[in-house]
Amino acid sequence: MKSLFLYVLFTLLACHCALAQVSNKYVFERSFFAPVGTIFDSSLAPDSRTSAVIDYTHTIRVWNTKTGQSLKVIPTYAHKATILKILPFSNFILTGGMDGVIKLHSIASGGIIQNFSVNLGLIKHLQTSKNGSFFIASGEENKIIYWKLNQFIGTHYYIPTTSKITALAVHPSGNIIAWTDIKGNINLWSLLRQRLLIRAKITSQRITHISFDPSGRFIAFGGYDKNVSIWNWKQHKITTVIKHKKPIINFGFTADSTEIMVCTEANKVYIWNINTKKLVQSLQKIDGTINTCAVSSTEDLLQVGFLKTKVRIFKKTALQHILSLQSHKTRIRTFDASKDGRFILSNDISNQFKLWDLKRKIPIGQIPAPKDPIFAIRFSPDSKFFALGGENGHLSLWDTNTKKQIRSFLGYKARILSIAFHPTKPLIAAVGEEPELFIWNYKTKALVLHKKIHKGPMTYVSFSKNGDLLAVTGTDKTTIVLNTDDFSIKDTFTKHKGIVNNADFSYDDKQLATASADLTSLVWDLNTKEELYRLNGHEASVARIYFLPNNQYLLSAGNDKTVRLWFLQNKKFFLVSTLKALPIHISELRIVESKHLAVLSGDSNKIYLLDLSKKLFIKKQQNQSLDPLLKSTITDFLPEETIIEEKAARIKEAELLQKLLKRQKQRRYGLASISSKNFFIWKKTKVNKKLLQAKKALNNFLDNPDFCKDKEYIKKLALNILKEDSTDKAAYYALILTSLQERNTMPILLFSKLGSNAYFDTDIYNFMSEWDLDLYFLVWDKFLFDHTSRFAIGLENIELRTCNDTVILSAIPEEYIFLDIPNETKLAITQGETQVDFTTFTKKTNFEAFRKYIYILNELIANKKKLITQQDFAASFIRWRYLNDTILQLDFSKIRQWDKQNNTILFKIKPQKKTWQTYNTDTSKFKILFVPNNHYYIQANGSLKKYVSVSSDSPRNSFFNIQ
Repeated sequence: MKSLFLYVLFTLLACHCALAQVSNKYVFERSFFAPVGTIFDSSLAPDSRTSAVIDYTHTIRVWNTKTGQSLKVIPTYAHKATILKILPFSNFILTGGMDGVIKLHSIASGGIIQNFSVNLGLIKHLQTSKNGSFFIASGEENKIIYWKLNQFIGTHYYIPTTSKITALAVHPSGNIIAWTDIKGNINLWSLLRQRLLIRAKITSQRITHISFDPSGRFIAFGGYDKNVSIWNWKQHKITTVIKHKKPIINFGFTADSTEIMVCTEANKVYIWNINTKKLVQSLQKIDGTINTCAVSSTEDLLQVGFLKTKVRIFKKTALQHILSLQSHKTRIRTFDASKDGRFILSNDISNQFKLWDLKRKIPIGQIPAPKDPIFAIRFSPDSKFFALGGENGHLSLWDTNTKKQIRSFLGYKARILSIAFHPTKPLIAAVGEEPELFIWNYKTKALVLHKKIHKGPMTYVSFSKNGDLLAVTGTDKTTIVLNTDDFSIKDTFTKHKGIVNNADFSYDDKQLATASADLTSLVWDLNTKEELYRLNGHEASVARIYFLPNNQYLLSAGNDKTVRLWFLQNKKFFLVSTLKALPIHISELRIVESKHLAVLSGDSNKIYLLDLSKKLFIKKQQNQSLDPLLKSTITDFLPEETIIEEKAARIKEAELLQKLLKRQKQRRYGLASISSKNFFIWKKTKVNKKLLQAKKALNNFLDNPDFCKDKEYIKKLALNILKEDSTDKAAYYALILTSLQERNTMPILLFSKLGSNAYFDTDIYNFMSEWDLDLYFLVWDKFLFDHTSRFAIGLENIELRTCNDTVILSAIPEEYIFLDIPNETKLAITQGETQVDFTTFTKKTNFEAFRKYIYILNELIANKKKLITQQDFAASFIRWRYLNDTILQLDFSKIRQWDKQNNTILFKIKPQKKTWQTYNTDTSKFKILFVPNNHYYIQANGSLKKYVSVSSDSPRNSFFNIQ
């Protein structure tokens, strides 16, 4: 008895199960950083696409809330902005400054669209209407200005007040405004009648914030009295008072008006249910003095600005992370959950198995591990058995209760990647690295089917709910559906542009959902064979997608660390909710219908449980009203031009992705790769063990970098890797990071351009997702070093973050922008044709020497040199030291045949007696280059266009029109 007690105690301690619920409704989404100092104000766009703050230098900083990408840095100079509002549709920002002027800024260009002289003194309060048609503002003067915007030049008038204003608000209809004054009055003004509707004495304490609820029936106010009170202004009645221990900073209603989010001077954020007056949640990750709060009016999104440096975004989700199961010591490779919701069986990369009691959330035993590594686990429909599939064609059937192997199945020769049980018949199907489908009768062990149906390895197999159909996905980008009566091929679906990772039949067996490495999921009609719906939104490979029992919800998970819930309404799937709180690249997902759970895992030693609402499993009535979860996601109110703009952005993003995928080299040490996310053994190659160890070590350092301590070692590792493998994207990324720490911006030019063409080995590196890394290089190469950046404000300044996370500004000399690298040089290096020792480029030097090292690199590669060392650079530099160069400006605006995708043209220049060098023009149809003095031929669209000569007698800036 004592030993049994100790065993149970040990297993409880080993599993480290966090039984307390965490972040049930709002999850921490992301952080933004500004230079150290006070954050004056913050704002969320009404459509939740962008976020903006004013930092201590009165500079506006704008981010994309979904990707975290910095969009714009806008200095306000003498204006000294202290308050801001993003207008609807995220295109413009209004700011009020210490100069008493309100300015309208364009986020796209950073320029000032319009100045509004409002004569209010220092601007203290600023609000806009829901549709952006007007704004109201107040300042040190006791008056409010109403300014109607009409192409940014509109009518305005002043609203008289009797005392100092403490807060402003606009009614959702745009017909009424409200303000509070220093005397504790709430005032409502009709914009239609231009007269005061109500003045009511509410409190003797100062009110710091006021807001209408989304319906417009109630006004909430709060301040120094430490309460948030909700007032029915038509009935002159306070309906709800929510008490706090500290004064109120800010608050806002959720989109459905059922909850209110409150920021207080206690440096805490509370979410309250308005009807029950009960605390729903107290937000975590609040670590500093809160200075500003902003709440999205159309989506449940909360932005918290701390007194110094930091801004954090929290988001409401219908997907609730309730539990983490941890007992494995190494990364989980695969798992399955039984249909009855009793068990989870998991396997890690050390081939250890854990059987979990899902009700008690504890491991209840192990099974003896087979000799072969296991890559697929599946419970039978009645949960009495489970099957294991793995290396060398291993497939075995086990008894769930006794945990003993019953039988094994022979015939498959390669690695098995997926297995499936027939819902009613004793059949088990298996697929894997062989392009063949195997099906056995698991009672008789007889081989029922052995059939080649794909052109390459197969990734997933699944029976329909009634068992009449079988779907098999493959690396050949197709999904094949078979009839199970004779196993003839019924349909083939081919619209994916990447590996298809899984397929799932709807519960009525009328539709099929497929998930792919091309970032999309598709829903197919099994009768017409047509694509019904395309689900875009994941930022990396979609690993799994499943129907929920009511057929109107889909749940997808991917390598972008997100789980996404989709809802079918009016013949379109809408994204309901996204859970981004999990620190894993998700590779496996299961739905447990009986428990209303989603179970998932990825590149960690934990299994995560997500609590799904019961409503997702209840069959809906036809012609139903819009699902309440979607109220914050429908964009019907958007003007047509905004919808067109978003569609164009998605198309451009898809085109960019295809370019990135094409650029990637299918090269690995040890294995040959057929995809950016899924790897299968095709051909054994010689393994460079030292290189492999160096890459793994670099991954460990980049996974948790401490640049104060490890900077030099990271640089050394990266340089050693590139000496052996010039195609390694992670090594270029590491060199950029170390250059930033050393405030040495010159190497970033070279490494960003090479890295954007290099290959990211996701089988070794997991410190960052592949898509995130591609976006990182895109920002450096395209947006910073694009030649048109010299015409934009502020792009010559970049933010460098030191090892102690302090943000400083550093100027990028304009000449950097004119220094480019020929495409031939990029390809020679990133395709492994030339190995380069980049140590010379990482040393701090002046710009003149740096660009001559670039010239030397181009020349040596043009001369077909296969190995370029430090000695080669040193020897050539003596000859190049006194060579003069110039800035060559080329105008291609009169060339007609342009690349329609990115508005650039490919052209070549040939120095006399040397080889052609290829470049792309910038988006303004110009090209400005630093080039050595020489005679040049210029070719565009395959034909010679011009002969130019630049010499020591030429002006420093030589300009030529190309026709």
